[in-house]
Amino acid sequence: METRYAPKALKGKMKVPARVRSQLDKKIAAFAAGPEGVHGFARKLIDRPETRIRQGDYRALVLVERDVLLVVRYGHRRSVYED
Repeated sequence: METRYAPKALKGKMKVPARVRSQLDKKIAAFAAGPEGVHGFARKLIDRPETRIRQGDYRALVLVERDVLLVVRYGHRRSVYED
């Protein structure tokens, strides 16, 4: 599955510490390889179309659309859910 980043996600990604960013990217890649599987770090959000991928205090919100995994938001848990 192809992974794409929304402009807002790329902007947020640059603000995340490098170590956490690396770990979160590995989890995004694992989720993209098999989104239908059971992942302890990923959970479908209630009342929102996104799935969240968690690493410590940081989150990535992703949308699964056919053969594309779109990373919509990327950042600290305090601000990643704000619209």
